Amino acid sequence: MKKIACGGLLLALIFGGLSLWGCKKKQQLQPQGQMGQPAMPQKVETVLVVPDGVKTKWKAVKINVTDKTSNKSQIITVEIGKEVQIPNSDLKIFVETFLPAFKMEGGTITSTSVDQPTNPAVKLKVFEKGEEVFKGWLFERFPNVHPFNHPKYALLLAGYEKK
Repeated sequence: MKKIACGGLLLALIFGGLSLWGCKKKQQLQPQGQMGQPAMPQKVETVLVVPDGVKTKWKAVKINVTDKTSNKSQIITVEIGKEVQIPNSDLKIFVETFLPAFKMEGGTITSTSVDQPTNPAVKLKVFEKGEEVFKGWLFERFPNVHPFNHPKYALLLAGYEKK
């Protein structure tokens, strides 16, 4: 009886294994680079598309600047397309653009709304003693996503002004 049970189990494993092997999805071939190495994925170039309505609707952003050593904060208003020196510091902020409803899909960054700030974001550059120390986005609702990292100062998007 043991031999029959063992034989049945062996057959089940063999045929079950074969059916499992036969049911596997076919592996897709990956493009090969030089010397048989997998090709590196192509980097998608991001494109910024600012809707005309956004350009004509929004005037400036408000940046909360915190001095980490004194724990004092101040709100700096910077017009879109302009640069402002942060008082009592070596930092200048240049605001490139503002999107009230930031959305990134595929390689395109745009705003899904012209006047409703559902996901406000500002693209800016920060210079210290003339050298660029930050270039990126600050998000009002997600301040920890790509934050401005500096030993003395913290920057947060704190508001925005319509024209």
